[in-house]
Amino acid sequence: MKQTVSRKLYIALVLVTVVFIVYVLGKNLVFDPQLTEFLSHKTKLSSSFVMPAWLTVVHVHIIFGCLAMITGVANFSMRLLKRNRLLHRVNGIVYLVSVIAVIFTSGYLAPHSTGGKVNSIAGA
Repeated sequence: MKQTVSRKLYIALVLVTVVFIVYVLGKNLVFDPQLTEFLSHKTKLSSSFVMPAWLTVVHVHIIFGCLAMITGVANFSMRLLKRNRLLHRVNGIVYLVSVIAVIFTSGYLAPHSTGGKVNSIAGA
């Protein structure tokens, strides 16, 4: 009984993650790759804001964020751990690299955030 409940919860977690990733990638890379809707909410952009570089960094941030989410969820799979330890380990390394890439891109994006000083602390 316990195993079926945890399996159902894992499947639900995977489904929610996949739906969220499809939404984020579709919205930000397919339907609005220039992020015009997102940028319309920014009010005071500093003179250091360089649009082409910012777009590239934000796209890298989105892609690695989605990769970190899917690899993180995959590493919760006991089946993956039991059947293929090497794949589980490689998946963990991909997760770690993805998280580091998200952290570095966040450092570039934070000073241009519109959430005030609290949101831009990472770039300070």
